[in-house]
Amino acid sequence: GTVTEPCAYRVVVDFKDMGKQEIEQMAKFQPKGGNLLEIRGLAGTSIDDAIHAGILEGVAAHPEFKIVGSVTGDWDQTTAQKAVA
Repeated sequence: GTVTEPCAYRVVVDFKDMGKQEIEQMAKFQPKGGNLLEIRGLAGTSIDDAIHAGILEGVAAHPEFKIVGSVTGDWDQTTAQKAVA
């Protein structure tokens, strides 16, 4: 049920904003832009979809960046390395 105690808090992460902020930070450090390889998380999860949507929004605001590829890394370093190789 719904928690109604005044001491209870719900903490959430805005994953779409997180993806957008990744591009915003890159724009600060690489103002000339460049090509990006997006290494995504678990395919089909709402978190991965939200991060991806934020990245697309960030790239739309910073056309100096271009996503040239996208691979699924399952949020696992070994899987991501194999996907990129």
